[in-house]
Amino acid sequence: MSFLGLCFPSFCPFADASLDDLVRHVLHALKGASQKKLTSRNVVVSFVGRDAAFTLLEGEAIRAHVAAVTQEDDEDEDEDEAKKKKQAAGAAGAEAEEEKEQKEEAERKAREEEEAARQAQQSMQE
Repeated sequence: MSFLGLCFPSFCPFADASLDDLVRHVLHALKGASQKKLTSRNVVVSFVGRDAAFTLLEGEAIRAHVAAVTQEDDEDEDEDEAKKKKQAAGAAGAEAEEEKEQKEEAERKAREEEEAARQAQQSMQE
């Protein structure tokens, strides 16, 4: 327990929390603070205690905690595959945007041609 926890017992809301609860609390904080998706491949949690040696939770050891916090299982997800999916979605969006711009340009040219034809017809009538 910290100095503040010893001096002010009501200050430490996690005094009776289990190690699992503490790890999940840390993961919730990381999930809220990170711009990246929380996975067992991009997070490591360490702890040390009076009766516990310094310990790193990573990979398989942290996976169940991450799954509990994210409500997802990242076991089969490959980070490179996720990047490829994101890039493909971005490329599809870029293609759709380009098609839209081409269509708008074609419509603009058609309007200009119609206007030029009207002006030519008016000048012939005058």
